[in-house]
Amino acid sequence: MSVVICRDDLVSGALDSLVEPELQTSDESLWIHLELRGDGGEGGGEGEGEGEGEVDAPDGAALGDAPVDPALDELSSTLQASARRIREEFEGVWVPIAAPAQETSAWLNSHLLYMIPPAQHGEVASLLRPENIDAAVAGIRARLSSPLFAVAGDTPRRDPLGLSALLGDTQLGLRGLPGGAEATAAGDLRSASGRALLLELRTEGDPVALLEAVRGVAEDPAIELRADGPALREAVSAASVSASLGRTLVTAAALVMMLLALGLRRLTPVFVSAAATLSGVAVLVALGGPVELLVVPLLAMMIGCAGEGQVQRQRQQIAVSGWAGPLILASALLPLLAAPYPLWHRWALAWFGAVAAFSVALRLLSAVRGASEAAKVTGLGLRLRAWPPLAVLLCGACLALGALLSERVEVTGPAAIELGDPELGAAREALRRDFFDPDALVTLDSRGATLEEALGRSTGDALALATGFADDLRRLDTPGAFVITDEELDRRREALDGLELSARMIDLEAALRRAELRPQAFAEFLRGAVDLKARPSPETALAGPLSGWISSHQVAHQVAHQVAHQVAHQVAHQVAHQVEPDDADGVSVRSRAFLQGEPSTTAVLGANGEPLALRGPALAEGRARRQLRGRLGLYAGIGLWIGALVIWLATRSLALALASAITAVASECAVITVLWGLGIPLSPALLPAFLLVGAAGMIAGGRACRSIDRERPLLVSAMLLASLCQVAGGLALVATREPSWQAFGIALASGCAIAPGLGIFATPGLYRLLGRVLREGPKEARR
Repeated sequence: MSVVICRDDLVSGALDSLVEPELQTSDESLWIHLELRGDGGEGGGEGEGEGEGEVDAPDGAALGDAPVDPALDELSSTLQASARRIREEFEGVWVPIAAPAQETSAWLNSHLLYMIPPAQHGEVASLLRPENIDAAVAGIRARLSSPLFAVAGDTPRRDPLGLSALLGDTQLGLRGLPGGAEATAAGDLRSASGRALLLELRTEGDPVALLEAVRGVAEDPAIELRADGPALREAVSAASVSASLGRTLVTAAALVMMLLALGLRRLTPVFVSAAATLSGVAVLVALGGPVELLVVPLLAMMIGCAGEGQVQRQRQQIAVSGWAGPLILASALLPLLAAPYPLWHRWALAWFGAVAAFSVALRLLSAVRGASEAAKVTGLGLRLRAWPPLAVLLCGACLALGALLSERVEVTGPAAIELGDPELGAAREALRRDFFDPDALVTLDSRGATLEEALGRSTGDALALATGFADDLRRLDTPGAFVITDEELDRRREALDGLELSARMIDLEAALRRAELRPQAFAEFLRGAVDLKARPSPETALAGPLSGWISSHQVAHQVAHQVAHQVAHQVAHQVAHQVEPDDADGVSVRSRAFLQGEPSTTAVLGANGEPLALRGPALAEGRARRQLRGRLGLYAGIGLWIGALVIWLATRSLALALASAITAVASECAVITVLWGLGIPLSPALLPAFLLVGAAGMIAGGRACRSIDRERPLLVSAMLLASLCQVAGGLALVATREPSWQAFGIALASGCAIAPGLGIFATPGLYRLLGRVLREGPKEARR
């Protein structure tokens, strides 16, 4: 069985299956994190590596960049040389993360006055007053006479009046927050300490093979290379599923079969259960599609249902017909159809079909063994007594703790999926420490019929992103920050004409002469301030120094590429990811907002007042954190309604249905208590375990009450055997190294251990209490 499931075409590494389709994004980035080992004192290899482009000369520094520390630059020459080798060797897949410093400086210096927001034109007029011009020139004279001028990174020739301070760099995305990383001349990111560099590679090929090739090029004992990225994480996830799936399922099957052999003391029923379980697992995989990291626990739970069949065979079911128990178990995950998670939609239906196949196979195989043997009742029997005070005490305590701790237990979204690979975990922590959280990345595609149109639309989108995420923005990576639409350019030109720039430049030239400074040294600024014909329009940008960087943000809408991406992830995502017909043509310019932590909002309005089509795990994470607690009650309520309806149809007892439902809620609250006690966050990945525990509590309670109605002893050994088999499935998950499997296994094992106890000792008391209130006789014969 494990060999068949582990086939490559049946295993998927997709990790975004729990993200709502409208928030899913295709990101092929591979983040290469280079960091100096130790104190970096021995780094010195190729000192000239970045001296050719990485370190800017004073007059070539980008506007807003902090001066480069020469001592630090000398110390990290080996690090810089490794980055250069990677860029040269992987030129086809390397892309700049930020606008390159030199090109950014050239572009802004050429269009400085146009790029200043209209709200700052009053400040521009103030700086152009004669007295302020004289003061600025005097300051330049004083700085030029300082012996530290050569290392200060000052650029008075290109901006003698300090107009660049009015650009509004947070809006334009020229800098991050204070103390954050800075862009290098090549467009990579340098950490605030200067000891780490971050490069971005993009490829549709094998990320693992690409990473190995990068390691071979950048190998240096003084440098530690780490890598992270969605494609790499998916590759690691797929490898983990392929390597651990068979071992996990075999462990679960061995534990369950051992329990059945010890509990039944006969091998024939063990083989019958194994055959029925195999049919259930086969149907589950056939209906569910590719096996992903988060669905492996469902396969283990399917194996844990083997013990459930023995309870059915011993005729301890809720109704005489025997269909109620399996139906409750089969429909346990159907409430997830109301959840916004594509993965659980598919597997909820697959689970229903798998339990149905398991039950049918068990009945057929048991019939082959003979009706007389199948009807034998063996094991420890217990005549239950209904104790309403004990029932109220147990269920009340579980419900009270669950209600109290549900507001205290940590909630995480679908983006916070940990992998058991320690190397990948260390890379992610280093990336968060030195640069940004890769999970807090939001993307926006500005679409247009042509690249110029898309680039112009991204201008308004850039402003909307900067405004909408004003409190959360760490860095804004968008070409729209450096261009202005033609309509806005006309308005700004009219406003600039009112500043009498020609006359003011004459005043500046006179002031420079009075200070014995050569006006020719400032000719670029004097000429550019008067000549406003060079407009920062999309057309100009595509032909200017930033054209290469802009092209790296271009996204072509091609159906073939979209389908290829879908197949690489999973078959079920084809519908969710498929582009609309009007997206088939044209291009888009992608903007990326690097946020810090969970965003305060998940909706940003564009210039037309409509919400922007933002995508990214950060939005899904924030939405899940805000909504999961409330939706958890909805999913539990739907599950209780379905289970109670099945019990009522089987027994025609409303008191029994309500008592079983209360037991199910108490069992689910007990799971919340366990999660809080162990510090395990509640996440969408745990929803199936939560609902399966509720179903187990409902089934156990219903069986206990029916044994009282029929005045027959309850086969406690059979119920305990079924519970232990489910616990064994959870323990097999706990024994793995995958954090998501361990959390699921703990929730499942603890819940399935608690639910039968509540069913035996609490549900009968609730049944009697509710029977009195609803005037139902507890011993009435109902069919």
